[in-house]
Amino acid sequence: MRTKNRILTIVLVLLATAGLVVACSSDESPTRPEPGTNPNPGGGGGATTFSIGVSTNAGELIAGSGQPAEITVVVRRTDNNQAPPNGATITLSTSAGDFEGNLSGVRNTVLNLVNGRASVLLFPATVITQALVQARIDNSLGEARVNFVEETPFAAAFLEPNIGSPGGRETVILRGQGFRSPVLVQFEFTQFSNISTTAEVVSVTSDAVVLLTPPSEDNVPVGTVVVVDVTVTNRAGSPEQAVQTLTGAFRYSVGGSAVEPVISAVTPNQGPNEGGTIIRIRGDGFESPVQVLFGTGNNPVGFQGIEGVVQNATRTELMVQTPSATGVGQDNRNSFVNILVRNQVSGFATVAQNAFRYGQSSVFISAISPGQGPHTGGTRVTISGSGFDEPVAVSFAGVGASIISVSGSQIIARTNGILLDNCNSVQDVTQVVNIETGDGATGPDFAYLVFEPIVTSVDPTSFPEGGGPITIRGSNFEDPAQVLIGDRRANNVTVLDGGTRIEATVPAFTGTFPIEDCQTGGGLSGMRPTSTTADLEIVNLLTTCNDLLMDQIVYTPADTTCVPNPPTAAFTAAVNGTTVTFQNNSTNNATNSWNFGDGGTSSAQNPSRNYSVAPGTSSTFVVTLTVSNGNGDTATATNSVTITVPAPPPPPAP
Repeated sequence: MRTKNRILTIVLVLLATAGLVVACSSDESPTRPEPGTNPNPGGGGGATTFSIGVSTNAGELIAGSGQPAEITVVVRRTDNNQAPPNGATITLSTSAGDFEGNLSGVRNTVLNLVNGRASVLLFPATVITQALVQARIDNSLGEARVNFVEETPFAAAFLEPNIGSPGGRETVILRGQGFRSPVLVQFEFTQFSNISTTAEVVSVTSDAVVLLTPPSEDNVPVGTVVVVDVTVTNRAGSPEQAVQTLTGAFRYSVGGSAVEPVISAVTPNQGPNEGGTIIRIRGDGFESPVQVLFGTGNNPVGFQGIEGVVQNATRTELMVQTPSATGVGQDNRNSFVNILVRNQVSGFATVAQNAFRYGQSSVFISAISPGQGPHTGGTRVTISGSGFDEPVAVSFAGVGASIISVSGSQIIARTNGILLDNCNSVQDVTQVVNIETGDGATGPDFAYLVFEPIVTSVDPTSFPEGGGPITIRGSNFEDPAQVLIGDRRANNVTVLDGGTRIEATVPAFTGTFPIEDCQTGGGLSGMRPTSTTADLEIVNLLTTCNDLLMDQIVYTPADTTCVPNPPTAAFTAAVNGTTVTFQNNSTNNATNSWNFGDGGTSSAQNPSRNYSVAPGTSSTFVVTLTVSNGNGDTATATNSVTITVPAPPPPPAP
C-alpha cells in the first residue's frame, strides 16, 4: 500500500495531525520566505512584522473526494496587535491540492484582508499526501497542514445505547467508520409487524451518526423486549450508495432500562472435576442478583446445569467459584460445559458455548513475557505455568519457536520469524504441548509486530539526469528493502546501522524533462529543459510496509541551453515615388537577408530601396525576405512591389 507523504520532521507531522495552527512573525519563521505583496499594511517608515494564524476546519480530507477544507487566516501586527488596513493582501500557497477545485492545479492565490481576516477553500489532491499551507506578508509567515487521506471503507458497527423505550425519540449514537452524508437509518420491525421505520438523523461525522429512535411498531409488554434489525444506507441516493444491516442491533423495553447479559470471555477456562476454581466471566449487562449455571443446553430455555457461587458482580465482570462437575442429574466430569448467566430480576439470560472444561490438563500456562516482538523473530520469551515436561513444542500465534530451556514451571523459547504478505501485525495464542504425552495448553496471545519504515532525512535530494548515490536515514528499514524513484528501482540498495540507514544509487532519468520559456543571449525567445521531480518510496519487501515521500527527488537536465524558437518572416512595403521603405514584421529573427528583386540585397532590419523605372512605365519587383534565428532555422516571406513613373509632360506648343 502507499502511505501518506511524510514530512520529515516528525514533530511537525504530529502537530499537523492534531490540527495545530502555527502562527509566527518573521523572526520566528522556520525559513526565510520570499517577499510577498504588501501595500504597506503596517504604515510608518520601519519594517512591520505580523503574527499570521492559519487554521482549517478539517485536518483531514479524503483524497480525490472534491470536498474542500476552509482555510482561514487571521493577521495582526506584532507591535500593537492591530489588524492591517482593509484591502491589504496576503499570499497563500499550498504544497498539494489546489484552491479552485476540479484539479485546476492552482496552488497560489492572493487574498484581500478585511478586519485582518480572509478565507479560501483548499481542494484535496488525488493522492495520499500532506498539504503545507503557508500564508505570507513580506517576511512574516504562518502555516497549517492538511492531510489528504485514503477514504475509510464504510462499516456500521453498533448502536450506543442499544436499548430504549417503546415511545422512541431517544438519542442514540450509531458507531462505525466511513459515514458520508446523507445517511439513512431504518429500524426493521420483523419480529411481529414486518414494518420498516426511518429514524431521524441529527448529525453525521465520519465515525458516528447521531439519531433519534422511532417509536416501536410492535407491542412491548412489561418484562419483555422487542429486538429489531437496523439497516444503514451510506451516501443514500448517490451512485456510491452502500447498505449494511446490523442484526438485532436495538431492543425496545418498557422504561428502556432492561439489559441483557453478554459473555465475552472466561478465564481460566478449565479446572478440576471437584470444582472450587475461581473464574472471571467478562462481558456486559450483568445485573445483581446474578445466577451462573454450568451444564448443557444451547439457550436459556431448558438449560440444565449446576449453580456456581457468585462472589462478586459488576456490570462487566463476574467472579464465580465453579461447582463440582457432578450434581443432581448432572455429570460434567472431564468434559466441556456451557455457562448460563441470568439476571434474576429481569429474567434475561445468555449462554456461552463450551466455555469451561472440567478435568484440568496437567499443563497450564499462567503468563508469558514479553507478549510481543518483531515479526522477524529472535524475541526471547519466558512462559510461566505448570506441568511442563521436556521435550515440549512451543508455538506463538501458530509459528513454532526454538526451545532454550525447560523446567516444570518455566519454558524459555525464542521466536522464529513469521511469513507475511501484508503490513499487518499478527496476534494469536501461545501453545505448549508435552510431546511424549500429547498433553498441552493454550495461553495468552503473542503479537508479531510489523513496523512501517519511517524516512527522516534524504541526502542529497537533487541529482543530475544520470542519477547518483543517495543516503536515506530513518527507522524500521528491513533487509531486503526496495527503493523506488518514481516507478523505477534504485540500484545497490543496502540496509545499514540496524535498519536506520539505507545506501543506494538513484537510477538515471529516462523520461522527458518539462520545458520552460527562456530568452537567448541575443534576446530571442526560446525554450529549454528544466528540472523535474519524482516520488521516493521505501518498501520493506517481506511485509510490503512502505513510506512514500511525494516529489522528494529532483532531476536536473545536463543541457539547459536556451534554444531559440523558430523564426517567422513578414514585412510590409510603403512606396513613395521610386523609393520603397520596408517594415520588417518578423519574429525571433537574429539575421535578415533581403532580395529586392532588382539585383539589390540588404541585411538591415528595415531597409529602403530606390528603384530605377523609366518614365512613363510601370514595373513590378518580387521582394524576398529570409530570416534566421541563428540556430539554423529560417523562414521566408515574399511580396510584390509595383512602381509606376508618370510620363514627362509634353513640351509646350510653339
